[in-house]
Amino acid sequence: MQKLFGNKLSIFFFAAFLFWGSATFFSCKSDKCQGTYCAHGGICTDGVCTCPVGYTGPTCDSLSKLNFIGTWTVQETGTATPPNNYTIYIHTDTPANQVFIYNLYNYFTTSQLRATIKGDTITIPNQQFQGKVVFGSGFICPSVEHGRYGAIVMKYEVIDTSITGKVDDFGVYPLQDHSKASNWIRQ
Repeated sequence: MQKLFGNKLSIFFFAAFLFWGSATFFSCKSDKCQGTYCAHGGICTDGVCTCPVGYTGPTCDSLSKLNFIGTWTVQETGTATPPNNYTIYIHTDTPANQVFIYNLYNYFTTSQLRATIKGDTITIPNQQFQGKVVFGSGFICPSVEHGRYGAIVMKYEVIDTSITGKVDDFGVYPLQDHSKASNWIRQ
């Protein structure tokens, strides 16, 4: 009888050890997010925040578009226009991931071209303003000369919808028309 009681006691301790060990193992796996706060509705998975659209950073506390807001000097040569230097302005828009671009192509001065920001990428969806269609995308290009958020490499195209139908490409189709991207430098 004592042998049977001793076996039951051994089984009890063994089971308790397994339960404690598995609880410790599984709680360690889920503890990676303990103490991690993800702002603006970000979700923590394995200790890393997945940020909602429009936000970035280790804890989703930064608006991505703030890296784009400001005044930029544009240097570009199009497939249908000579070398040009001019200034554009990127302003904030209501949604967390959208901005307005003023004076793109040194032409859209009164129109508000809408662009979307995702991380370090800016995208101009296909839009028609003042007799032209424009679309494109670019990205922040960190450099020693211009800093982490001081330059954008932008590839876009402007199509004249009037009688001329002229297409001016800035790096969208470089293999076809030997175009080069537009360079934007923060002022």
